[in-house]
Amino acid sequence: VRGGGAARAGGPFGRASGGPELRRGGGGVGSGRERGGGVIVNNASVLGWRAQREQAHYAAAKAGVMALTRCAAVEAADYGVRVNAVAPSLAMHPFLSKVSDEALLRELASREAFGRAAETWEVANVMIFLASDYSSYMTGEVVAVSSQRG
Repeated sequence: VRGGGAARAGGPFGRASGGPELRRGGGGVGSGRERGGGVIVNNASVLGWRAQREQAHYAAAKAGVMALTRCAAVEAADYGVRVNAVAPSLAMHPFLSKVSDEALLRELASREAFGRAAETWEVANVMIFLASDYSSYMTGEVVAVSSQRG
């Protein structure tokens, strides 16, 4: 990442828990000025745009991450920090397999254009792109990592 800024991926502002770095003031957007910029990649979901039964809570949270991404990008630009997000559709990982019904996961995978869930590395590749200089002009964008039909 240009300027020596750290590229982080994860939850809002790159920290799944909100993280002590933002609360302490020892990091976050404002510190980008001293380091010459930086990149934040948030983790949203296509459910922030789309509806799915029994997922109102999750969809609302991910729509909030999308709005946070856009608003933070406007504010962070003054510090040379870019803020973007990925919005995966169905991405298979071990935790999802543990907490979700197998029949539901098969049904959701069947809705994908390729008939399968994304692998975590397929989502990670888009995050790496967003954290790299190849996306140096992008900020405030939410990039879908999806093969959903319709």
